[in-house]
Amino acid sequence: MKLLNAFSKSEDKINPNSLTTISRTQTVDGFSIPGIILNDQYYFTDIQVYHDGLVYCWDMLDLDLFKSKLASDWVVTSIPNGKQISVHGLGSWIVREGEWVHDKNSFYQYIYTLIETLNPKLENLYNCHGTTTKKINNVNVSVFPVPNAQPYYITKEMGYFSERESGSGFNVFFRADDAKLYLANLSIYQNGHVEITHIPQKRVFDLLQIQKLFDNQIIKTSVAPGERIYIVGLGSFFATEGHGVDIESKYNEILDKYAVLNGEEDSLYKCRKVFTEYNGNPTIALRDKLKEAYERIPKHNRMYIGDMDTKDAIVRLIIYGEKEKKIWEAKYGYKFPYGDVPKPIDGN
Repeated sequence: MKLLNAFSKSEDKINPNSLTTISRTQTVDGFSIPGIILNDQYYFTDIQVYHDGLVYCWDMLDLDLFKSKLASDWVVTSIPNGKQISVHGLGSWIVREGEWVHDKNSFYQYIYTLIETLNPKLENLYNCHGTTTKKINNVNVSVFPVPNAQPYYITKEMGYFSERESGSGFNVFFRADDAKLYLANLSIYQNGHVEITHIPQKRVFDLLQIQKLFDNQIIKTSVAPGERIYIVGLGSFFATEGHGVDIESKYNEILDKYAVLNGEEDSLYKCRKVFTEYNGNPTIALRDKLKEAYERIPKHNRMYIGDMDTKDAIVRLIIYGEKEKKIWEAKYGYKFPYGDVPKPIDGN
């Protein structure tokens, strides 16, 4: 206190502008579990549950706010028969004869139990005090950034100082040892280590084994008509009408992510570079190079070559010609909105 008084009485008062600004990054461990969000339609998602009591369900919330999301049917525990489930990077299907494990109360208790598993004494749980936003310049801004959650596994067990490796995860269907087809998670790591989770017992493979699992349809992206899909911790349903992404494209997406984990460029990044090169110097050779790069991108990821509005429309117009405008207009019901694109300066 005397020290603080001395500063306050001094002519050289503390000036924050004269101090070094710093920040810190903290790793908070947790679990990723299957969940369902209702936002006009039903989305399968990974709900993230953290050691500090925060839960991410497309918004970072404390336990009280998470309970309100359950009450408002933002987070739901079942999908009505006849409605569609959309699974990011995998596909969408109509749900029939759903059998579901939880109601709102039991699902909340499930989340609470997971936090208790991570933090047995429930110490230092985060309290959002009823809001996850703050006002900056009259604009409501989220207190929390979208978490960059990554799967990890322990590479060397040393207690608190254990070494770990972070990877990337994907949704897939997996035929488990019980012969049931699960909506599972595949995580891949820099050294080729692969884990399949969201099944009754985690399985570990290497990258070469994963290719065989794809070939043998143990890992799948489509569902036979009327096959029952199991979601650990949520329930099961018969998948009827619907579609999954191309299985070869899903395998190539995994290889893309493996390349990125090892410091290489993925097919999407390579195509964007050629696209930029073509725009600066539109030639037949670069158009052909762009076509080759575009067709190497997994089909379900080609939409990300442009922005949220254009998607891959402009690249397709360059590669495949004017017919792409008619395809666009037939699909969306209005005139192709993006104007002309550079044509090769050395021919058609």
